[in-house]
Amino acid sequence: MDFELLSVKFTFTWGFSVKAPHVSAAQFSALLPPPSTLIGAVAYGLAKQLNWPECELSGRTRASVAKRAAEFIKSAHFGLEKTLDGGRPMHWVDITRVSALPFLEEKYREPNWKKTWFGIHGFGKVIMPNAKGRVVFVVDSELAHEKLGEKWRVLLEQSAFSMISLGSKEGFIAVDEVDMKKARILKERVKTAYYFPTSAMLNCYPRPEELESSGFWFHGPTSSHWLAGGSQRPVDIIPYT
Repeated sequence: MDFELLSVKFTFTWGFSVKAPHVSAAQFSALLPPPSTLIGAVAYGLAKQLNWPECELSGRTRASVAKRAAEFIKSAHFGLEKTLDGGRPMHWVDITRVSALPFLEEKYREPNWKKTWFGIHGFGKVIMPNAKGRVVFVVDSELAHEKLGEKWRVLLEQSAFSMISLGSKEGFIAVDEVDMKKARILKERVKTAYYFPTSAMLNCYPRPEELESSGFWFHGPTSSHWLAGGSQRPVDIIPYT
Protein backbone atom coordinates (compact mmCIF):
# COMPACT_ATOMS: atom_id res chain seq x y z
CA MET A 1 0.00 0.00 0.00
CA ASP A 2 1.51 3.32 -1.11
CA PHE A 3 0.92 6.61 0.66
CA GLU A 4 1.69 10.18 -0.30
CA LEU A 5 1.81 13.25 1.90
CA LEU A 6 -0.08 16.38 0.92
CA SER A 7 1.48 19.28 2.84
CA VAL A 8 -0.28 22.64 3.18
CA LYS A 9 1.10 25.76 4.88
CA PHE A 10 -1.20 28.71 5.57
CA THR A 11 -1.82 31.81 7.66
CA PHE A 12 -4.81 32.36 9.94
CA THR A 13 -6.67 35.65 9.58
CA TRP A 14 -7.90 35.76 13.17
CA GLY A 15 -8.38 32.15 14.29
CA PHE A 16 -11.21 29.61 14.02
CA SER A 17 -14.12 27.94 15.79
CA VAL A 18 -14.77 24.20 15.87
CA LYS A 19 -17.17 22.66 18.36
CA ALA A 20 -18.03 19.02 18.94
CA PRO A 21 -21.16 17.84 17.09
CA HIS A 22 -24.47 17.32 18.90
CA VAL A 23 -23.69 19.54 21.89
CA SER A 24 -25.29 22.66 23.34
CA ALA A 25 -24.72 26.10 21.86
CA ALA A 26 -22.67 27.24 24.86
CA GLN A 27 -19.36 25.43 24.51
CA PHE A 28 -15.67 26.17 24.07
CA SER A 29 -14.06 25.59 20.70
CA ALA A 30 -11.50 22.84 20.27
CA LEU A 31 -8.06 24.35 20.87
CA LEU A 32 -6.77 22.97 17.54
CA PRO A 33 -8.69 22.03 14.36
CA PRO A 34 -9.62 18.31 14.46
CA PRO A 35 -8.71 15.95 11.59
CA SER A 36 -12.31 15.92 10.32
CA THR A 37 -12.26 19.73 10.01
CA LEU A 38 -9.04 19.56 7.99
CA ILE A 39 -10.48 16.90 5.68
CA GLY A 40 -13.63 18.97 5.23
CA ALA A 41 -11.56 22.03 4.29
CA VAL A 42 -9.73 20.27 1.45
CA ALA A 43 -12.89 18.39 0.39
CA TYR A 44 -14.53 21.75 -0.34
CA GLY A 45 -12.11 22.31 -3.23
CA LEU A 46 -12.67 18.79 -4.54
CA ALA A 47 -16.44 19.33 -4.46
CA LYS A 48 -16.08 22.52 -6.50
CA GLN A 49 -13.86 20.89 -9.12
CA LEU A 50 -15.83 17.65 -9.43
CA ASN A 51 -19.35 19.10 -8.97
CA TRP A 52 -20.00 17.11 -5.83
CA PRO A 53 -23.16 18.06 -3.90
CA GLU A 54 -22.89 19.51 -0.41
CA CYS A 55 -24.66 16.47 1.04
CA GLU A 56 -25.66 13.01 -0.15
CA LEU A 57 -27.98 10.29 1.10
CA SER A 58 -26.49 7.72 3.45
CA GLY A 59 -29.24 5.24 4.23
CA ARG A 60 -32.16 7.32 5.48
CA THR A 61 -30.19 10.39 6.46
CA ARG A 62 -28.00 13.01 4.84
CA ALA A 63 -24.23 12.88 5.05
CA SER A 64 -21.55 15.45 4.30
CA VAL A 65 -19.91 14.82 0.94
CA ALA A 66 -16.58 15.26 2.75
CA LYS A 67 -16.87 11.58 3.68
CA ARG A 68 -15.87 10.84 0.07
CA ALA A 69 -12.51 12.48 0.72
CA ALA A 70 -12.21 10.56 4.00
CA GLU A 71 -12.14 7.33 1.99
CA PHE A 72 -8.65 8.02 0.64
CA ILE A 73 -7.35 10.58 3.15
CA LYS A 74 -6.40 8.18 5.90
CA SER A 75 -5.32 10.78 8.44
CA ALA A 76 -4.73 14.50 8.82
CA HIS A 77 -2.28 16.19 11.18
CA PHE A 78 -2.16 19.86 12.22
CA GLY A 79 0.76 21.84 13.58
CA LEU A 80 1.75 25.42 14.35
CA GLU A 81 4.94 27.09 13.21
CA LYS A 82 6.98 29.29 15.53
CA THR A 83 6.99 32.85 14.22
CA LEU A 84 7.71 36.25 15.71
CA ASP A 85 4.44 37.82 14.55
CA GLY A 86 2.14 34.81 14.94
CA GLY A 87 -0.08 34.42 17.99
CA ARG A 88 -0.51 31.37 20.17
CA PRO A 89 -3.99 29.77 20.36
CA MET A 90 -6.17 31.38 23.02
CA HIS A 91 -9.74 30.46 23.96
CA TRP A 92 -12.28 33.26 23.52
CA VAL A 93 -16.05 33.48 23.98
CA ASP A 94 -18.40 35.83 22.11
CA ILE A 95 -21.73 36.64 23.76
CA THR A 96 -24.39 35.92 21.14
CA ARG A 97 -28.18 36.31 21.01
CA VAL A 98 -29.55 32.93 19.92
CA SER A 99 -33.04 31.72 19.00
CA ALA A 100 -34.30 29.27 21.62
CA LEU A 101 -37.42 28.22 19.69
CA PRO A 102 -36.08 24.82 18.55
CA PHE A 103 -35.56 23.85 22.21
CA LEU A 104 -38.89 25.06 23.63
CA GLU A 105 -42.00 23.03 24.31
CA GLU A 106 -44.94 23.65 21.98
CA LYS A 107 -46.88 25.75 24.48
CA TYR A 108 -43.97 28.21 24.85
CA ARG A 109 -43.98 28.91 21.12
CA GLU A 110 -47.22 30.91 21.38
CA PRO A 111 -46.94 34.72 20.86
CA ASN A 112 -47.64 35.45 24.53
CA TRP A 113 -44.38 33.63 25.41
CA LYS A 114 -42.35 35.68 22.93
CA LYS A 115 -39.98 36.88 25.66
CA THR A 116 -38.65 33.31 25.97
CA TRP A 117 -37.86 32.91 22.28
CA PHE A 118 -34.32 34.21 22.51
CA GLY A 119 -31.46 33.58 24.88
CA ILE A 120 -27.86 34.56 25.45
CA HIS A 121 -25.11 32.02 24.78
CA GLY A 122 -21.36 32.07 24.72
CA PHE A 123 -19.95 31.16 21.29
CA GLY A 124 -16.51 29.65 21.74
CA LYS A 125 -13.65 30.29 19.35
CA VAL A 126 -9.85 30.31 19.30
CA ILE A 127 -7.99 33.55 18.66
CA MET A 128 -4.54 33.48 17.00
CA PRO A 129 -4.24 36.23 14.36
CA ASN A 130 -1.44 35.85 11.82
CA ALA A 131 -0.47 32.45 13.22
CA LYS A 132 1.23 30.13 10.74
CA GLY A 133 -0.44 26.73 10.51
CA ARG A 134 0.46 23.63 8.56
CA VAL A 135 -1.34 20.40 7.77
CA VAL A 136 -0.21 17.05 6.42
CA PHE A 137 -2.78 14.76 4.80
CA VAL A 138 -1.82 11.08 4.50
CA VAL A 139 -3.28 9.95 1.17
CA ASP A 140 -3.80 6.36 0.02
CA SER A 141 -2.46 6.58 -3.55
CA GLU A 142 -4.40 3.61 -4.94
CA LEU A 143 -7.73 4.73 -3.49
CA ALA A 144 -7.18 8.32 -4.58
CA HIS A 145 -6.49 7.13 -8.14
CA GLU A 146 -9.61 4.95 -8.03
CA LYS A 147 -11.89 7.72 -6.71
CA LEU A 148 -10.45 10.76 -8.52
CA GLY A 149 -8.85 9.34 -11.66
CA GLU A 150 -5.40 9.72 -13.18
CA LYS A 151 -5.13 13.42 -12.33
CA TRP A 152 -5.76 12.86 -8.63
CA ARG A 153 -2.52 14.56 -7.56
CA VAL A 154 -3.37 17.71 -9.53
CA LEU A 155 -6.91 17.71 -8.12
CA LEU A 156 -5.66 17.41 -4.55
CA GLU A 157 -3.02 20.11 -4.96
CA GLN A 158 -5.54 22.51 -6.52
CA SER A 159 -8.03 21.72 -3.75
CA ALA A 160 -5.38 22.44 -1.14
CA PHE A 161 -4.63 25.81 -2.75
CA SER A 162 -8.37 26.59 -2.70
CA MET A 163 -8.75 26.06 1.06
CA ILE A 164 -10.25 29.31 2.37
CA SER A 165 -11.37 28.55 5.92
CA LEU A 166 -11.26 26.14 8.85
CA GLY A 167 -14.33 25.47 10.96
CA SER A 168 -17.26 27.85 11.28
CA LYS A 169 -17.69 31.59 11.90
CA GLU A 170 -15.58 32.62 8.91
CA GLY A 171 -12.30 31.18 10.15
CA PHE A 172 -10.49 32.42 7.06
CA ILE A 173 -7.01 31.25 6.09
CA ALA A 174 -4.59 32.19 3.30
CA VAL A 175 -2.69 29.26 1.79
CA ASP A 176 1.03 30.00 1.36
CA GLU A 177 2.48 26.73 0.09
CA VAL A 178 1.35 23.30 -1.12
CA ASP A 179 3.58 20.28 -1.69
CA MET A 180 3.08 16.57 -2.32
CA LYS A 181 5.67 13.85 -1.86
CA LYS A 182 6.00 10.11 -1.30
CA ALA A 183 5.64 8.91 2.28
CA ARG A 184 8.40 6.77 3.74
CA ILE A 185 8.94 4.99 7.04
CA LEU A 186 11.59 6.41 9.37
CA LYS A 187 13.05 3.97 11.88
CA GLU A 188 14.65 6.49 14.17
CA ARG A 189 13.65 9.14 16.69
CA VAL A 190 11.87 12.08 15.05
CA LYS A 191 10.86 15.58 16.08
CA THR A 192 7.48 16.84 14.92
CA ALA A 193 5.28 19.90 15.27
CA TYR A 194 2.15 17.96 14.26
CA TYR A 195 -0.38 16.34 16.54
CA PHE A 196 -0.82 12.57 16.24
CA PRO A 197 -2.75 9.73 17.93
CA THR A 198 -1.38 9.18 21.42
CA SER A 199 -1.29 5.42 20.77
CA ALA A 200 1.44 6.03 18.15
CA MET A 201 3.79 7.54 20.74
CA LEU A 202 6.74 5.63 22.21
CA ASN A 203 9.48 6.96 24.53
CA CYS A 204 8.34 10.54 24.07
CA TYR A 205 10.20 13.62 25.26
CA PRO A 206 8.91 15.82 26.79
CA ARG A 207 6.86 13.34 28.80
CA PRO A 208 3.27 12.77 27.61
CA GLU A 209 1.81 14.48 30.70
CA GLU A 210 3.78 17.63 29.85
CA LEU A 211 2.25 17.90 26.38
CA GLU A 212 -1.12 19.28 25.28
CA SER A 213 -3.61 16.48 24.63
CA SER A 214 -7.15 16.32 23.31
CA GLY A 215 -9.74 13.82 22.13
CA PHE A 216 -10.94 14.03 18.53
CA TRP A 217 -13.82 12.02 17.09
CA PHE A 218 -13.14 9.23 14.59
CA HIS A 219 -13.01 10.72 11.09
CA GLY A 220 -13.14 7.65 8.81
CA PRO A 221 -15.83 7.41 6.10
CA THR A 222 -18.01 5.17 8.31
CA SER A 223 -18.06 7.63 11.22
CA SER A 224 -21.46 8.97 12.31
CA HIS A 225 -19.71 12.34 12.57
CA TRP A 226 -20.39 12.91 8.85
CA LEU A 227 -24.15 12.38 9.27
CA ALA A 228 -26.50 15.37 9.40
CA GLY A 229 -29.00 15.83 12.21
CA GLY A 230 -30.15 13.28 14.73
CA SER A 231 -29.13 12.86 18.35
CA GLN A 232 -26.43 10.25 17.85
CA ARG A 233 -23.08 11.50 19.07
CA PRO A 234 -19.84 10.03 17.73
CA VAL A 235 -18.77 7.39 20.22
CA ASP A 236 -15.24 6.76 18.97
CA ILE A 237 -13.08 9.45 20.55
CA ILE A 238 -9.38 9.10 19.72
CA PRO A 239 -6.81 10.66 22.10
CA TYR A 240 -4.31 12.93 20.32
CA THR A 241 -1.09 14.51 21.60
